[in-house]
Amino acid sequence: MAYGWSWFTDSSFIANYILLMTNKDRANKIKKLLGLRGNDNEKEYYRVADVICDLMHYCDYNKKHPTDDIKIAFEHEYEMAQTFYNEEK
Repeated sequence: MAYGWSWFTDSSFIANYILLMTNKDRANKIKKLLGLRGNDNEKEYYRVADVICDLMHYCDYNKKHPTDDIKIAFEHEYEMAQTFYNEEK
């Protein structure tokens, strides 16, 4: 039997883990990843609007310079996020 992180890449495990997250878990994850403590620097975001703005820039750039032939459209991602959010309420 092989040991390691292979269980983590199992999509059913990841889907179940994500479904088990509470709103507090999700908020803590975002705070840990993004900062959102009023610091505006290379490692942290000052506010949610700054994150959204940079995501929009990222999607615009990616449309013009796709990697692995994947184009990311912010509008589509936003619609998907709304769907996920409504399902997770």
